[in-house]
Amino acid sequence: MERTYCICCYTSDRRRQTYSGQRYPQVCEWYYGHIEKLLFDSGLIEKSNLAPEYKTREEKLQRHGFIYWRRQKTQDVVGAVKCRLPSGALLYHIRESDWIATKHLRPVEGKWARVGNEIRFWDVQEKIADILIKRMINCLDCGFCMVECFPCRQFDRVTKALRIEGCIQCGKCIRLKFCMGWRHRFWRRVIVEN
Repeated sequence: MERTYCICCYTSDRRRQTYSGQRYPQVCEWYYGHIEKLLFDSGLIEKSNLAPEYKTREEKLQRHGFIYWRRQKTQDVVGAVKCRLPSGALLYHIRESDWIATKHLRPVEGKWARVGNEIRFWDVQEKIADILIKRMINCLDCGFCMVECFPCRQFDRVTKALRIEGCIQCGKCIRLKFCMGWRHRFWRRVIVEN
């Protein structure tokens, strides 16, 4: 399918959604009408474990919009346990091996090692290591971190996908400004300290 304008796209920001509502009111009305029916007419929202103030139409559809739904602390899942080794290295025990994707660790290549479900970092700031692990265990594969990498990104015309060739460790992909999972609060898996 050819790309269309981002009407009602859950990854678009408030400004773009406002523009969509002004320019394509019928499409937005139809779209949010279906969301409203799915949530409220079906009784799905009543079965949720949300507090009563978060179950209202105003909260879910008007106040924050579809993409600004509140994430409750009770929805958090422990994705990794962090501890510091006597040598000073950081160790993260990842809960599920399926959540480990070493492509996220390229910005610190040569400063990490994997042993089973454990990932160890040395000579890496704790803040950066936390970001890399959080992004890895919550990745939606939206690709925005790869788009940020201007010098090394390559488009594979066969698989129709971006890939990184020859990472220069510039660190631009570590920024979370464009990460859809972080920006729209889809990150559910958290790091706890041992």
